[in-house]
Amino acid sequence: MGVKHEAGVGVRAGLALLLIASVLGCGGGGSDDRRGQNPPPAAPPGGTDVVATHAYRAGSPYADVLRDCTYAGDATRSCTLATLPFLGMDAPDPTIADVMSRALVSHDWMGANLEAVLGRLPDDVLPLFRSITAVVIASDIRPAHYDPDTGAIYLDPEFLWLTVAERNTVSTEPDPRSGFGLDLQFEMPWRYVRDNQRLTVFLNADGSRDLEQIEEIMAYLLYHELAHAVDFMPPERLGALARNLTVPGALSQQPRLSTEFQAEWPLQSTLLKQLAAVSFLGEDSTAQQRALQPSDLVAEFENDGAVQYYAYTTRFEDFAVLFETAMMKWHFGYDKDTAITSRPASGGTNAAIVSWGTRGRLGELPVYNRVRAVAERIYPGDLDAFHAFLDNEPTTPPRMREGETWGANLVLDGVAMTSRARAAGTDAAGRRPDYFLERVRIR
Repeated sequence: MGVKHEAGVGVRAGLALLLIASVLGCGGGGSDDRRGQNPPPAAPPGGTDVVATHAYRAGSPYADVLRDCTYAGDATRSCTLATLPFLGMDAPDPTIADVMSRALVSHDWMGANLEAVLGRLPDDVLPLFRSITAVVIASDIRPAHYDPDTGAIYLDPEFLWLTVAERNTVSTEPDPRSGFGLDLQFEMPWRYVRDNQRLTVFLNADGSRDLEQIEEIMAYLLYHELAHAVDFMPPERLGALARNLTVPGALSQQPRLSTEFQAEWPLQSTLLKQLAAVSFLGEDSTAQQRALQPSDLVAEFENDGAVQYYAYTTRFEDFAVLFETAMMKWHFGYDKDTAITSRPASGGTNAAIVSWGTRGRLGELPVYNRVRAVAERIYPGDLDAFHAFLDNEPTTPPRMREGETWGANLVLDGVAMTSRARAAGTDAAGRRPDYFLERVRIR
């Protein structure tokens, strides 16, 4: 999840700098051996270094400029708002059709699947699109991200495929950032959990996915990336923008919302910010950092206002993570598990021993105050209803059992899985799980 540097970096350079520009969105990782070996289409000639793309809606008034303004590699130009305005400048109350008129894709199925998902998501998603210029979905995008140089969001189609044929057009390249911080002696994993089950995508017998299986992971992705977009360009500022400005020029006229937020509600732990630079930005660790044990970090995290370790990387990520976490609980009932664990030599994160962990910190001070402050800045829906929801969150959330593994702490209250099928590793329809968010990262 993330944004790259605020200004002055070319698009192609920004894509190349994904390794150091922001943070990892998920725990887990490793190679993906599920799919076929069909590569994505070759890049177009001219050294543009990105795959061929086209406007999903050929009749869009922006069909001829979407690629040049967002995804033409080293040929990308910084367009003015007269050429490609923010969506909210044209559509103050955007519809799905308005969003799709700004979609640039490498394969038509990407646009079709996004359009179908948008029809299933909560009503408060569409207004967040006012702050983007375009939605780019291409087979070589990894990780998903927001780019303030273009004002566009870039979506990894790994979130969107339904058929095996669609899956085989998506890049299989792992995210190189998964190797960051491996010399540290702790992990700080997270997961979304509802009814003692983690948010999971289930695959049909032929390896395909149903639309309902990608709805929730797409909600997670969009709430996060669109929070970045609103952070950089709040919709209420759109009416005052001159159309001869470029996107960076427009963004430079006002501070980020996250900057104002951090001035009022900063994260306090300098130690965790320094460690996050190692874990998520690839900075070299020090001997002192490599000597830290999980128990050394408990007070640092427990007494601060973050909902996951990732938030310590930048103020942008802290802001977006808080919003995304709240929306996933309010609309879908998912709590976010966060823990401080050992780094196991084998068995993956599920084998890590928990030194401290909790499920759902939204009602716990000071997290409550910080979530409320973020929502007051960017939530486009019924804020009173959101406040009522937040007020009902427990002030003392369930704690994990220290000394047991991360995997064993999936069930916290003794409630069994909702069906024997799920306990056996499938859902009630016989579909097998793909622990997607433990494998695919965004920024």
